[in-house]
Amino acid sequence: MKKFILFTCFFGSLSLLSAQNPGQNFQQQFGFDAAGFLSRFFNFSNNSGSGFNTPYYLTYRKLGEKKNVRIGLGLSFSVEGNGDGKANSFYNLNFRAGKERFNDFGKRWRAFYGWDYKLFFNYNINGSSSNKALSAGTGIAPIFGLQWRLNERLSFSTEIAYNLFLTYRNTNGNDRFGGNTSFSHPTAVYVQYDF
Repeated sequence: MKKFILFTCFFGSLSLLSAQNPGQNFQQQFGFDAAGFLSRFFNFSNNSGSGFNTPYYLTYRKLGEKKNVRIGLGLSFSVEGNGDGKANSFYNLNFRAGKERFNDFGKRWRAFYGWDYKLFFNYNINGSSSNKALSAGTGIAPIFGLQWRLNERLSFSTEIAYNLFLTYRNTNGNDRFGGNTSFSHPTAVYVQYDF
């Protein structure tokens, strides 16, 4: 019950936010992935089955009349001691930049679609065995998403993508080149603010 009350208060306060100048045309949008916060209240499953589906925690859009320029960034790392004085480390960076077109239907809903250029970088170090693994890739992805507006400034969105990557992997000095395709499920819930 406490979670429900907190959730209701949070979204109730968001609904009170409104633009000071109705009808103002905003030029930029900043957003963040709130799926981690929302998973405290709902049972989300984040089993995407692929290392390429790391969400973009921060997003930015340059807003246009019928198309937008978009950027996304995801960065994570972890360092964990393994009990013998050594540490295991993991570093992950994801970046995307692209363009999207959109169509509004109704006062609150928007469908958007387009292409992203993506790149990723992963680096793992196993402290016990001194094993090192690096993987990197670059590619493109067609995207499709839905956006729901709470008010003039605040909106929520999610999207899907089909990733096409050229990859490079190095495990303890052994180089491998290849390709990869993967489907990015709509696991992210972006909260966005126009300004």
